[in-house]
Amino acid sequence: MSETNLFEDFSLPSYEEWHSIVEGDLKGADFQKKLVWRTLEGIDVQPLYTARDTAQLQHTQFVPGEAPYVRGGKQLAPSSQGLTLSQELVIPDPARANEALKKGIERGQTGVEIIPYDGEKGVLIQDYEDFTELLAGIRLEEVQIHIHGGKNAPAYYSLFKRYIAENSIDASTLHGSFGFDLTPAIFSSCGLHGNLDVYRDTLKELILDCKQSFPNCRAVEMGSEVFHRGGANCVQELAYTFAKAVEGIHNLTEGGIEIDDACASLRFTLPVGTNYFFEIAKLRTARMLWAKIAKSFGAESPAALRMHIHAKTSPVTETLFDPYVNMLRGTTQTMAAMIGGADSVSVAPFDSALGIPTDFSLRIARNTAIILQEESYLGKVADPAAGSYYIEQLTDTLAREVWKEFQDIEAQGGFMQCAGNGTIQDRIAETARARRSRVSQRKDSIIGTNVYPNLAEIPIKKDDPTKEERKAWIEERTAAKRKNRNAEIDKALSGIDSGASLLGAIQKACAEGALVQEVSEHAFGKEQTTKVAPIPPYRAADVFETLRLAVERADSKPKAFLTTLGPVFWRRARASFASGFLGTAGLDVQDNLGFESGAKAVEAVKDADPEIVVLCSDDESYLPLTKEMLPALKEWKPGIITIVAGYPKDVADELKQLGIDEFIHVKADAGEVMRRLLEKLGIDAKEVQS
Repeated sequence: MSETNLFEDFSLPSYEEWHSIVEGDLKGADFQKKLVWRTLEGIDVQPLYTARDTAQLQHTQFVPGEAPYVRGGKQLAPSSQGLTLSQELVIPDPARANEALKKGIERGQTGVEIIPYDGEKGVLIQDYEDFTELLAGIRLEEVQIHIHGGKNAPAYYSLFKRYIAENSIDASTLHGSFGFDLTPAIFSSCGLHGNLDVYRDTLKELILDCKQSFPNCRAVEMGSEVFHRGGANCVQELAYTFAKAVEGIHNLTEGGIEIDDACASLRFTLPVGTNYFFEIAKLRTARMLWAKIAKSFGAESPAALRMHIHAKTSPVTETLFDPYVNMLRGTTQTMAAMIGGADSVSVAPFDSALGIPTDFSLRIARNTAIILQEESYLGKVADPAAGSYYIEQLTDTLAREVWKEFQDIEAQGGFMQCAGNGTIQDRIAETARARRSRVSQRKDSIIGTNVYPNLAEIPIKKDDPTKEERKAWIEERTAAKRKNRNAEIDKALSGIDSGASLLGAIQKACAEGALVQEVSEHAFGKEQTTKVAPIPPYRAADVFETLRLAVERADSKPKAFLTTLGPVFWRRARASFASGFLGTAGLDVQDNLGFESGAKAVEAVKDADPEIVVLCSDDESYLPLTKEMLPALKEWKPGIITIVAGYPKDVADELKQLGIDEFIHVKADAGEVMRRLLEKLGIDAKEVQS
């Protein structure tokens, strides 16, 4: 084989040379405006990154498994040291949830995220009987059990501890978490009910008991999901999560918990969205900054310094319409999670936004992660993002921006202070408004929703019980449980109020058969004690889904007729554009091959009898066509809505005077235009609250 260097005859161009050539190609256009992308985080993304961008970065000198863990928490590839493929369990009936869990484990699932029932989804675990029904026949040594307990975590922990003892399972073989987290309740519309100080005291007991009883399990959930669901950007997500974590660590260490134990008790859940490279960098940044924070507290053990990350696909990006596209979103998000070095991942079924997932959707979600790990080899490479000039630079930039936002929150008094005065909520709301505006203007694309809507879509039929049926089922189960109560339950509940060890009293009450809800109410109280402004959930597609749902509820679907005239290129291009634009609200769009004259187009309109007519032609033809067609159309149907596809600015004002109602074009705010059109048609399409 020749030893000749194939590239020795080529000179290596400098960045300055490349930049000069590009500026010439731009022919006077502004480089910054044309090629530099400014993100919602306020970060300028350049069109090219080279070795010069990473030469001074300190974190690139580290190796996987070495603090600050930016390159991953493990020395070897994830599959060599246990990347957990988890799946959320949201089926209300514990028996049916048990069947789904068994199927998942048989087919490659190695972890489960148990989501307690929240009024719509989740497993209904009211007492030990339900808990036993849920876990019956599951070999807990072979699957990680993660209970997202929230404020009821001490009660769920008590049920789990009893189950392990009664089934003689070796606790040292178990891996999982119990998900103590007050954040969802604090930022909900109802606020947190119960005494915050009592919650904190119980958490200290829980951490110590968990360390002793389940050495490989974590007691606390420290996630960013509340912020992510609210529409926060990557910087805000991490900054507020760290602010929350720091305040929690302060409370624990002041209460006598060792810093290494406090940090090692945390499991971080980070949703991963569709901003692919940013999400990869987000996970790398999170590990790097957490190691810095934990070290500043004096933590030393790897378990404390290494951030344990569970990544889940984003609920924000799920769509109701064309839901099969959610499979593709889930795939790219899972790829970002794996490349970013998550310890475990869970992929949401494509029909999650529509209700309880089916066996089919659960299987597809599960296999998405398995294929990426096994067939795409993402689980066989340690830190596959290493060396990417863009990702390495982005990791550093993101870390700096997160740290700046985190320090700002700390300077203003910390997490709860900024939650109480609304600083955090206001900043997230501002980002959510910016996101919604970009989606509405179609600057950000959602395939199947605001671009390329599937107008022939056949909706997925769900046979989920209605809210009323579900409520009746729960009331029936609760009544049956209360009917069989014994005096020992009430005695144990009374003992919660006076017990020296609150966690011990909770465990005793749960062992006697008390319900989770009543145990928590006796332990922490029923009164609302912590009320801050809520963080309302945001979904990227909600602007257009509101419109389409309004159209579906209407007595009949409005019809839009495209009158295609003039040059073939322009009439076809604008007819295609108009079909997609109007289709975002689910209108019945009728396209045509073309008409010889305006008169023939008017005849066709009368035959079709639409509510909307769209003129599709070239700019030069719009004025004469409007003068020819509109008088006849308005005389035939005075209330008909007339639209021009495009924006012929030189004659736009005159077209409006002649009776044109709307112009649809690439710069138009599609969400706002469609809302106005539906309003004119008498269809109630209330704006999404922002």
